[in-house]
Amino acid sequence: MNTTEFGEKLSAYRQNANMTQEELALRTGVTPQAVSKWERGQSLPDISLLADLCRVLDVSADLLLDISCGICVESPELPSDTLFSFGDPVLLKQILKNLQNSMEPLLILFGEKIVPCFIDNSSYLEQLRAMRLHLSRFGYLVPVIRLRDEMTLDADEFMFVTRSRILHREHIPSPDEHTVDYIIGTFGRILKENYHYILSRDIIKALTDNLREKYPALIDGIIPEKISYGLLQDVFFRLLAQNKTSGESPCCFPACLPEVIEHTESILREQPHLQADEIAKIVSSRMAANNIWQVYLQHSGK
Repeated sequence: MNTTEFGEKLSAYRQNANMTQEELALRTGVTPQAVSKWERGQSLPDISLLADLCRVLDVSADLLLDISCGICVESPELPSDTLFSFGDPVLLKQILKNLQNSMEPLLILFGEKIVPCFIDNSSYLEQLRAMRLHLSRFGYLVPVIRLRDEMTLDADEFMFVTRSRILHREHIPSPDEHTVDYIIGTFGRILKENYHYILSRDIIKALTDNLREKYPALIDGIIPEKISYGLLQDVFFRLLAQNKTSGESPCCFPACLPEVIEHTESILREQPHLQADEIAKIVSSRMAANNIWQVYLQHSGK
């Protein structure tokens, strides 16, 4: 493999990990300029860095270096001497893809009587796109949504699922031309009400990476160095859940994330050993109850 091919592979695996050049540099102890040179094919990393690159990018060395012995390609996470061994790299790739798809973050499932409604109304794709765009105004980053028929459901039933948790299920006794509109509209409402269950570390990372572009001082050196993705997810989960159950949390929308980060960082400077539930209580008490998001709540009738 030449330097150009290596650079292209490194860039692809970095982007697949949703990681910037700066973050990869930080995690491997090199400069962003070094990573940039590698990806542009101007130089190669020292061999001593290979293990760290593979660990950070979650990829095996043979894939990163495009080395194949022509015998068998194994998943680096699975033992080579078990029934998980595969002699066909194409089959292995498809199996691993199926495993990923089986754990999709958001699913809309429906029974056989509802299937024709989606076949006859292709506008649902544009409706989902418009819904995701609208919700982004309030800080909701909606992950990929998968729609599929599910024969284990009643024929007139539909269901919303996130990571095996059923968020909503309902029957439509007489599906018609308005059924798709109703399901998508209901999905948007349920998504907002249950976003704390949808929230994941990957979403937290994507949100904070996006904030870094406009507000670097808010994120650089703070996320994930001082506040881990997991801790921020736990704090945010509690604030959003509190708003749903009691309506008392001023953190009404995910758009409150910048303020949550500022308060969390300040709290940890004063009391670094506090747990997520304790941090969430303090953050909630510090945030203004009469913020702009309350106006949106009143306007939307929530």
